[in-house]
Amino acid sequence: MHQDLKPANMMLSAPLSFPLREGRGMVKLTDLGLTIRVSGNTQGGSMLRKPLGGTPGFMAPELTRGAQPTPASDIYSLGATLYQLVTGELPPATKPTNPNSGSDQLDAILLRCLDPDPVQRPDSASRVLQEARRRPTGVVEVVQEGVVGRIGALFSRKRGKAPIGCTPLDSQLGHEGFAKRVRHDKSGIVFLLIAPCEFVRGSPDAVGEERERPRHHVRLPHPYYLAECLVTVEQWRGFVALTHYHSEAERSQMGTTLDLEGKWIAHARATWENPLPLLDSTVMQELDHHPVTQVSWDDVSAFNAHFGFRLPSEAEWECAARAGTTTLYFWGEDPRDGRGKGNFGDRTYANRFEMMPPEFPFEDGHIYTSPVGSFEPNAWGFHDMLGNVYEWCEDRYSQKYYQSKVRVDPVCHDGEQRVIRGGSFADGLKLCRSAFRWRAHAAHASCKIGFRPVIGF
Repeated sequence: MHQDLKPANMMLSAPLSFPLREGRGMVKLTDLGLTIRVSGNTQGGSMLRKPLGGTPGFMAPELTRGAQPTPASDIYSLGATLYQLVTGELPPATKPTNPNSGSDQLDAILLRCLDPDPVQRPDSASRVLQEARRRPTGVVEVVQEGVVGRIGALFSRKRGKAPIGCTPLDSQLGHEGFAKRVRHDKSGIVFLLIAPCEFVRGSPDAVGEERERPRHHVRLPHPYYLAECLVTVEQWRGFVALTHYHSEAERSQMGTTLDLEGKWIAHARATWENPLPLLDSTVMQELDHHPVTQVSWDDVSAFNAHFGFRLPSEAEWECAARAGTTTLYFWGEDPRDGRGKGNFGDRTYANRFEMMPPEFPFEDGHIYTSPVGSFEPNAWGFHDMLGNVYEWCEDRYSQKYYQSKVRVDPVCHDGEQRVIRGGSFADGLKLCRSAFRWRAHAAHASCKIGFRPVIGF
């Protein structure tokens, strides 16, 4: 059992060609950390008891009620994955409606996989494949819509080479004719395309910290779409309206915030709607266009699962933040040239908390968070890659991971905490560098941590 089947954990062998030939388009599973060996079929079989794993939206409904996972749970996750590839949406929490894929046979298979009763699901993935092959037209058409590389999203050639559910925003074309800038219709998030590339990450020996060394070349072989800006409070509110989701800070009442003296404390009223409850209410009004904060890595995973997104790997994040540069900051080496480039720990912040000396020698006009897109983008068009708020990454944090010599599409899977990058409105010269690495527990929520998602290939 895999226990976390979803598009982001699947890869397609590439390059693809149509019609599909032997060895092309083979699906391979990644992220095997929850995998266990079982015997028997979906209705029976023996297994080791193991803590609940999986991703909301792809997780079988019986698991959310506390049942132990069985192979039938993976069949549900497989059905949810196929449902999302066909419709661009996750299946409803209740019994799903017909996905209208264009193939009655495929529709019937999906509905069986997603049956709320585990006993009614196909008894194995082989049975699902066997049923699909009886009339494969619908399945083949789904693949031939244009899946390229990673199955993180389904790409449709009928929509001007944009992710399904997205609208191209201009006529500019990027890698293999895909739109450079698109808007995701349901979330409203705008994404920019990054082509396969190589870059230099980390810091040289005389600069930075041990966790940033050795400096090395990294190759990202797959293109990806990264959000142009941080996800906003308004966009998170839309997600909550659709799902009635309650964040970690709302449940635990332990969101980290600032008090009146500039000290970081946990407070019961600190939530994504009110990230700084101890400060004058006039300071943080009209938050809709500010980055959403007080959301944990786990919260962000639920958001991404709902819309079919994922978080960037640490390597993908640094590649986008550097935008082709090798300097301390994306604008160069001199912090004084960062004026107008982001929201940092500067004189504006220091004037509010007199005990804190300013590090960036200018005033950016914002004590706390600023509306996304308020400052100049980097050379690739991304706003707030440094400053404003830290950003969650997919990787687990290991101080020595750069010594592992993984240089192609690296993602760290070992460690108790998750990576955060970019620095924040409260941070100075050292923490807002392109190479700076930091970490937080997956359940941690703070007024200075947000995120931007990826649509993967």
